[in-house]
Amino acid sequence: AAMVNLLHELRDTLDDSVPEGELNYLGDLSAQVNGIAESLVAFVERNVARGDVSSVLFAEQGLEDLRKLGLSFKKEAVCWRKNPEFPGVGPKMLSGSDFGMKGDGVTDNTAAFSSAAKALTGLNGAPAILDIAPGTYRFGSLRKDCWQPSHVSFERVTNALVRGSSPDAVKFVFTDIGGYGLVLFRCANVTVRGVEVQWEGALHSEGRVVEVDRAGKALVVEHVSGTMRPDDPRFDKIGHSQACAQFREDGSRVCAAHTIITDRRRKVVDLGDGRFRIPVDDSVFGGCYLNCEIGGFLQMPCRNNNARALVALDSPLTTFEDIRVLNSPSAAFTGHGSAPSLSRCVIRPKPGMRISTNADGFMTDRGSYMAHCDFSGMLDDGHNPHGY
Repeated sequence: AAMVNLLHELRDTLDDSVPEGELNYLGDLSAQVNGIAESLVAFVERNVARGDVSSVLFAEQGLEDLRKLGLSFKKEAVCWRKNPEFPGVGPKMLSGSDFGMKGDGVTDNTAAFSSAAKALTGLNGAPAILDIAPGTYRFGSLRKDCWQPSHVSFERVTNALVRGSSPDAVKFVFTDIGGYGLVLFRCANVTVRGVEVQWEGALHSEGRVVEVDRAGKALVVEHVSGTMRPDDPRFDKIGHSQACAQFREDGSRVCAAHTIITDRRRKVVDLGDGRFRIPVDDSVFGGCYLNCEIGGFLQMPCRNNNARALVALDSPLTTFEDIRVLNSPSAAFTGHGSAPSLSRCVIRPKPGMRISTNADGFMTDRGSYMAHCDFSGMLDDGHNPHGY
């Protein structure tokens, strides 16, 4: 009975919110929502039919997901009429060049993007599109006058689209692993589309394992050039141990060596000739490091959880669309107090690297939506719906 009532409510919202003449613009969203609802109904019915205690709990979770789908859809329906690309809205058009943005790969664009973000905030919810011309936009400093140090921060922006033409044409290059990449803070109904995101250089150390030192609780590696040295001072600046993993030459992961924790109480030792002794902490995950394969590649991230690539914080109904992330000091995409949608987003390592993000692919509160995404090379979870 509860399921039937929820379905009626959801379909009433669809009938009220999606006039027939607008289905082409919305991509027949009503059919997509109905499809999700029907899959949840089948999930509930299948578990009720099984009849055991755990199945009843799964069925109740399915009902809760159906309730959340209905609530989310109602909120989204309200925003459609103010979507900058909705027919007849007539958004205010802004260009990055109006604010001094330069995609020459050299200019520091932090101040220019800050000015554009403040202009969007100043529209007080009037629909707007900020177009970013093709180019490579370097951010050589952090913006400090915002929620957290960030290269790009949009705050209290509503009903806006930040639009690049494609990840192949528009590239954001961040430089400081001490701050976030792009942040949406207390925004609503905002989409970021068509850009590639990366930090300059490597954000991790890679070394071929040549010795597993059981007595000394350490790994000896041959450093791979092009990545951070294991004794890079940035590791000490982060101030915590790192969770490492091992990959083989063919790119497959050594699952038995899934989580190797460095011991920051002891120093990395430079043995000369590109070899380093890396101390490990076997009090966490036991002797996981003992399962390292000789010849395999240890990946030691310089992970900083205050430096995620794209973040939606307390920002409902936000979307990341056609975004490509090549590396990140922490998670690539994050939603806290938000359940952002991801569409056609890609995470993959830079050419020549084995890992992409130093943490999760997508870490978010429950209720997020993903479609047509392709994630690879994350050092932690691909999708973490627990928000931690």
